[in-house]
Order: sequence, then C-alpha cells, then structure tokens
Amino acid sequence: MIRKKKKLQKKIISFALSCGTFFSAFSPLFSASADEFSAAQNGFNGDLKNVSADAAPFEAARDSANDSLFLPSSYEEYLPLSEPSSVAVTENYTAIADGLKIYVYDRLAGSYSYYEHSESTDKKITQVQFDENGTLYFSVQSMDLYTLSVSTLTASNTGVSCIAFDIHGGSIYYTTFSNRSLNIDSRPLSDLSASSVSLASMKDTTYAPALAHNGETLYYTNAGIYLSRVDDPGYTKKLYSSASSSPSAVQSVTFYGDYCYYTDTAKDLYACRYASADATSEKIAENCSSVSSPYNGMIYVVSGKTIKQLNAETRNFTSYEISSSSPSDGRLSSAADCVLSGDTLVALDPGEESDGDPRLHVLSAATAADRTAKTLHIRTNNAKYIASDGKTACIATGNADGTLAVYDLSATPADGSKIAPIAEFSAKNGETFVGVTCVYGAYYAATGTSFYALLPNDASADENLSYRLSSRETGKVNKMIASDIFGTIYVAHSDLVYPYTESEFIDETVAKTPADAVAKLPSSTGESTPTKLLVDFDRNVYALQGSSIVKCESTERAVNGASAAVSYPLNDSETKTFVFSQTSETPVLSVAFGAETGAAYVLYNGDFIAVTYDLPLPTLESIEVSGTDKTLFAEESAVFSVVSCPAKTLLIRFDSASLRDAAYFPYVSHARTEKRISALALAQTDRFMLLAVYDESKNDYYTALAEKSVCSQISSDEYLKDPPEEFLNGGKGYVTNALHLYKYPYLTELFTVTYLPRNAEITVLKRVEKLDWLYYQVEYTDETGKTSTGYLPAAYVTDTKGSTPVADQTTLGGKNNNRDLVWRLVYIVLGTLAVCILVDYLILRKYDKD
Repeated sequence: MIRKKKKLQKKIISFALSCGTFFSAFSPLFSASADEFSAAQNGFNGDLKNVSADAAPFEAARDSANDSLFLPSSYEEYLPLSEPSSVAVTENYTAIADGLKIYVYDRLAGSYSYYEHSESTDKKITQVQFDENGTLYFSVQSMDLYTLSVSTLTASNTGVSCIAFDIHGGSIYYTTFSNRSLNIDSRPLSDLSASSVSLASMKDTTYAPALAHNGETLYYTNAGIYLSRVDDPGYTKKLYSSASSSPSAVQSVTFYGDYCYYTDTAKDLYACRYASADATSEKIAENCSSVSSPYNGMIYVVSGKTIKQLNAETRNFTSYEISSSSPSDGRLSSAADCVLSGDTLVALDPGEESDGDPRLHVLSAATAADRTAKTLHIRTNNAKYIASDGKTACIATGNADGTLAVYDLSATPADGSKIAPIAEFSAKNGETFVGVTCVYGAYYAATGTSFYALLPNDASADENLSYRLSSRETGKVNKMIASDIFGTIYVAHSDLVYPYTESEFIDETVAKTPADAVAKLPSSTGESTPTKLLVDFDRNVYALQGSSIVKCESTERAVNGASAAVSYPLNDSETKTFVFSQTSETPVLSVAFGAETGAAYVLYNGDFIAVTYDLPLPTLESIEVSGTDKTLFAEESAVFSVVSCPAKTLLIRFDSASLRDAAYFPYVSHARTEKRISALALAQTDRFMLLAVYDESKNDYYTALAEKSVCSQISSDEYLKDPPEEFLNGGKGYVTNALHLYKYPYLTELFTVTYLPRNAEITVLKRVEKLDWLYYQVEYTDETGKTSTGYLPAAYVTDTKGSTPVADQTTLGGKNNNRDLVWRLVYIVLGTLAVCILVDYLILRKYDKD
C-alpha cells in the first residue's frame, strides 16, 4: 500500500509541476494584462501620471511680487570700492574703510550710508573697529584716532595718537612711536584722556607691530616676522618658516582658536597654527592686505578692491563678497550679455581685455531662493553675444573674423581651468556677428549680411562633429536677431523686424519684403540706438534702447494686429535702486526674459543683475481658462474631434486634475513635437485647442494646449465607423464590468458622464478607431429614464449572446490593448489549475485515511 501511495504521489506532483510550468510560461502576459485591467478600472488617469512624473509648475518667480537684486544675491554684497584698507563686522553693522570714506551697512535698515573724512592732512583711513557698545573707532595716516557714531555719521577726535590699535573689553590697546622705540600702550575707553599704561616696548622700529587679542591675551608682531605676547616677554614664535627666502613683514593679524591669520607686505594671506611646537604657516591666498577680528566664525579679508569672507574653521573663502566688479567665481567683472532658458540664466562675462579671462556664469533655478551659481572659464575672447538652451551655450564674438563657439554648460573643469568649446566655426569673409539665438538646441546667428545655422547632429553622425554649419547671404543689412518659444526666428533688417521659420532661415530662395515685416524698431535718438531684440509668448517684439525696453510698434502682419509702441523704463532711480551706487544714468547692457514667468532679468553697467516684474509679459502660467473647465467637467454628453498637429508644434502641458474652477490653465511644462501627431480635441479657447495627447513611451495620455492655427481637423470618416454586425440596427450590448461612461474616448475619471453598473444594457452607436483603444460610442438609459451618450473601451462590451468581442489591432497609441480574450484565458487556466490541486488534495487525503 505504501509503495502504491508513493507512486501515485509522484504522478500527482509531476502533474502539478506541469500545471505550474504552464502557468509560469504565461505569467508575463497575465501580469501585463492585469496592469492594464487595473488601469482601465481606475479610469486610465493618464494626465495625472504625467503631472507627477514631469515637473512641479514653475513657481520660483512668483515667490516675490517685488523687483529685487539678483546677482549678487544681496544688497550688502554690492559696493564699488577703490582702495579699501580695513573692515569691521558686528551683529548689526559692517564698516569698511575706503580711502577717506567709511561705508556703513545697517543690517536692520538693509542699506548703506557713508561718512567722508574731510581733514586735508589725512590721506587715508587706515583701520576701523567696533567696541562692545557699537561705537566705531578709526585711525588715519596722520595717526589720529577718531570715534564715529554710525547712527548720525558724525566723528570726534579722541585726542589719542596711534599707528595701529585693538579694542578688547573696555580698553583700547595701541602702538605709538616715541623715544626712538615702538611702544604698546592701553587706555580705558570710558576715559581716553586718562594716562596711558605702557605694556611693551621694541627697539626694532623697522616694522610697526600689528595687534590682536586671542581670548584675554594680547599678541603683537615684532620685527615683522615674530609673534610676541605682552604678558610674557620671553614668548617668541616665528610666523614664517625657515624655508622662506625673503619673508615679508606682517601688516595685520587676527586669531581664531589655535590659528593665527595674518597678511604681509607682499599682500599674501597666511594661517599659522601658532600653538603647535612645529607651527608652520600655510599660504591661503594672494592679493590680501588686511584681516578683521573674527565674527561668528568668519574673518573678513581686504583683497584688492573687494571684501571677502573666510571661514575660520575650514580656512576656505565663502561665496560672500563685497565688491562691484570682481573676477571671483559667481561675480561679474565685465558682463556683456545674458540669456534666460527655462529656469537657467546664463551671463556672458568676456573679461576686461581681448586676451583676458572670459567666463560664463550659469545660475540654475534662476528665480529660486536657493539658486546656485556656476562659473565656467572659456577660451573664446572678444565674446559679445550669447544664446542658450539651458544645456549648452553658443557664444558669438563681436570682432572682425567672427567666431561661433558652443560650450557644454554641464562641464566640470578643475578650478580655474578653461574649457574648450564642443563646436567652433568662423564667419566667412571676415564678417562680424550681430547676434545669436537658440531654437530648441539649434543655434541661429547673423552677421551684417549673412545668416548662419548651427544644427545639432544626430547620434548616427560623426561623433567628432556635434553641430553642422549652414550659411547663406541675405542681401539685406542685418542688425539684430531673436526667437520665440514657438521656434520662429526674428531678424531686424534696417528698421523693420521680419519673421523666419527655421527652414526659411537657411533657404537662399527666401527673400523677405517690407510687407512681411511684423514690427518696426524704435527710432534712434542721439546715441540711444536699439541694441537687443526679444520676443514674448504672444509674439510681441521688444527692443532694448538705452535704459528702456520698448515694445515695438507692430504691423498689420503681426499675429495680434497693428499696435503702437510702448516704452518701459528700467532705470528709474526713485523706484529701482537695486544697489547703493545706482543712479538714473546707470546704463542697461542687456535684458532677458522667458515664457514661463513674468520676470525680466536686467544686466546693468556696473556688473549687477536685477529682476523686475514691470513688463506686462504674457506667460505660459497666465493662459486664461475662459470657461473651458465647465465644458470639460460637466456630466453630460460631449462632442469630440481628432486633430493632426505637424512636427515642431508647441504643446503646453497642463494639469487637468487642477483645472476645475481655475482662472488659468495649471501649467506643467512645454515641448515641441518631434513628428506629426494625432490627438483628441476636447475643447477650445479663442487661441488654443485643448488636446488629449497619447504618449507612446508611457502608454498613457496627457492634456496639453496647442494653437488652433496649427491644428487641422481629421475627417470623422477616418475614425468613426459603424458598429460590429451584432450591434447594427440598434442591437443591444452589455458591459462586462462596472465602470464609467466616459465623456470622450479618453479613459480618465475626470471627464465622465455617468456610472454604469455591471451588465448595464447599452446601445452601440459607433465604433471609434485609430486611438489608444478600440472604443464604442454608446447610449445608456438609466432606471429613471435619463439617456446619456458617451464612450467605452470595446473590450468591456459584449452582445446579448455573451460572445466575446474580437480583438482589433489599433493604429495609433497603444499596441492592441484589447485584452479581454487574454483575461478569459487567464480565468480558464486558473480554474483548471485550481481543480487539479483540489483533486490532488482529495486523493492524498483519501490514501492518508487508508
């Protein structure tokens, strides 16, 4: 009995394994079908998936309704300095000595003011320092010591004479020269007329000592290279290493923890761990003349015409810097142009000389509070114009024998090293470029008489050539060039602005006439001539002229018809004082704006950039809904159509889930189509079609806007067909599952007419082809007698005989998504497997009892 039982068990196990193998072979198909079935049951909410995957709406520029300084990032960090000598920092104030001026930044007021010393014998203010009560002390070259009230900006002579000083606690410690020796004395701040207390004396008078406290200990430099203490005459520490061939003399000194920081007559900055027995000095930077007392772990360093911030813990400079023009990364020194691509602002800084240090400043998340600046040192001299797609930038030079050079903005070179262009081309016949613009990765440039196109090569092209160059002569005088978000290129010929498609731009047979012009440039007035061309989302043309941006007079040929010119000033000193030194005479060098926000970025002469919202710019975030949400969300039957959009159509994605009761379409992103597409037209405004677009890569829909002018209707005969034979002449059908009756042949619960219970009786009116699924247009009458019309996937409709509809191959969108037959096969296989297992179990149970 046991032997028979084992043989039977082997047969049963073998049979079960065979069933399992059969099921495993089909499991990928079942899994895929299950996913689609689940999606169908949930309404195929395709646009919601795309919204979560693609991006959050671009909101950065809406964080502030006010104009503001953009680069540098704070008002405090922009100040033109000529010969700074000393800096002092407290919680509420920063004081900077510059020649005979002291600039005071009030953090509570957020503004600069200044005191100008008028003593004719004093050529320079040498040192500034605050006491614990916020009174500012300063010394001058004539060795007089003054106090300055930072609130009233009035100075008083203390009667004390000193070379250098240091304030600690309630006393001032200072150096004097008398009796052929250098002396260190002190006095109480509360009574500067009191007799001084002598602390130390030095016979070596070659170098004046620098003073600084570390804790309660006063240190001073001796003979220019030694560190000494007033409380320990025997203490001496050599600051320079013995390897120094000709050490310079220390000029200023400060302390933080175990480190001594000092500058010398060679204007080098050093850090020395002086408390260590084998202390050696580490050179940190060059061109540094003095250091301040530390504040909040930071030491402030006078470096050339700038004030830099040094982290005393890491001994590295931070990005904070007080200056106007600066060669530091993240700061401008001789900026010429700027461009905005998406949320990336790129500023072109060609350097002061033709063989200087040309740089690109890339500011990612341009309008976000946590923006970061990346500086790329490039090899193209004489750079004048810039265009960018956010990933690359094309530079056009402004000299004869002009050059176009494309740079990769993601490059990560070693500190300070120059990057090479990924493509570089020269103008023919020694021509000079007048501008360059970008259209979705392709660059278009103009010289005085020619057009140039740099078109990206595809992956199959020569890997050594990222771009290919095309050019043609125009037969006209070209002045400026720009483009819009739709991909149209605009060129100013003389005083008129002409539009070109990308194909027209490089087509030698295309010759524009004045009748084709869409705008007229503002007239030149004196030295004020238009210098830059821009185009907004509504195709309005703007020209930068002097310190104003002019919305150009448009012609009847323009999309929006003729209109008069409007000028917007960018340098009203009463309302637009972004930096301390700005006046109404400060020139504007460049302007950049995009289509996603109303922010315009203004580059001023003086190397600062501000953001303004004064221009009434139309944006992708301000497209009015115009009641279309009511049409889409109303639970009633609707009419749809299928439209065709050509390649390079601009599609503006919006979040349909957030559309209800919205004033503006909830913008998500935008892109141009790579090829001709077909889409469902759900509704329309005066300017746009609301489309449901099928994304083949995601097997899903998203909602988008496209201009009506580029959408062409597809005849309904191509996609609306008679129903199958079993549903002709009013034949009834039944739904196999409870599901929504959709308003359009677009499976999303957002747009529905009613809900159908399982086995609901329907009348099939039409068959809808060439979409992602095969659909039926059906009519349903509920128990109240209300009749509704809508759309269902054909896979969920069966006839009265219970037969399964035949799966149809679709031609657009999904590839044969009618899986009802597959599901029926799944049920059969699962049922068979369940029966096999049950029989096995009963047989085994029976023999166990035996």
